[in-house]
Amino acid sequence: MVFWENVVKALKKNGKTQLDMAEATGIPIQTIRGWISKGVEPRLSDAVSIAKFLNLSLDFLATGLKDGGSLPRGVSDLAFEILALPDVYQKIVFDSVRTLKADATAKARESRRDFG
Repeated sequence: MVFWENVVKALKKNGKTQLDMAEATGIPIQTIRGWISKGVEPRLSDAVSIAKFLNLSLDFLATGLKDGGSLPRGVSDLAFEILALPDVYQKIVFDSVRTLKADATAKARESRRDFG
């Protein structure tokens, strides 16, 4: 949910609301609220509209890296490829990544507990 965490932070920082964003981008407010509450990443075209509204790069919204920050080789391209997939496949990819991250975090905690 890095994308939405960064969007929400940017809205607060700029004194804007989700409704402001909906009106400016043409994305229905119910859609935005649903995406945020369910952690669903928007389609690429919608993500670009949101980034433009917030005056931020899509890379920043997707990764949290400051503009000009560098991603490991190919990660940015991969992110664009994922965002170009139909929503149902994006959800599968993001859910899989979240599961892998949670598993890795749990294993790291176990390892520290065993050696700590």
